[in-house]
Amino acid sequence: MSSNAPEPTTWALMIGGFGLAGGAMRYRRMAAA
Repeated sequence: MSSNAPEPTTWALMIGGFGLAGGAMRYRRMAAA
């Protein structure tokens, strides 16, 4: 992975996307419960 590291922007988008997805799932679970 270190040999072919993506751009910082790509990492930011990936982390941000996963974070938003996780937050949405948590919010939906809490709202449903």
